[in-house]
Amino acid sequence: MPSYDVRLAKTLEGIDFHRPLAPLWAEFDALARVPLMLLRGENSDILSAETVAAMRARRPALEAVTVPDQGHAPLLTAADLIRRIAGFVATCGVNPL
Repeated sequence: MPSYDVRLAKTLEGIDFHRPLAPLWAEFDALARVPLMLLRGENSDILSAETVAAMRARRPALEAVTVPDQGHAPLLTAADLIRRIAGFVATCGVNPL
């Protein structure tokens, strides 16, 4: 039995993996006035460290967190990571809990 929701594969049915995906920089740049926090699993094969570097080059204030020994998407189980996320949310003027 898989340890994930097998229905997730349905979202990939229309993707041609032989063609590169369209760049999404315009959508990323549209968030210029929004505080952003990025969580990347260190072992991710979906979001590369190079892409994170390019994102930080476009948005130096981007809060980028690499979660050690995790893939994509990283688990949010470590207390220090949860505190960091809550702290970021608090800077956005939102009460996290």
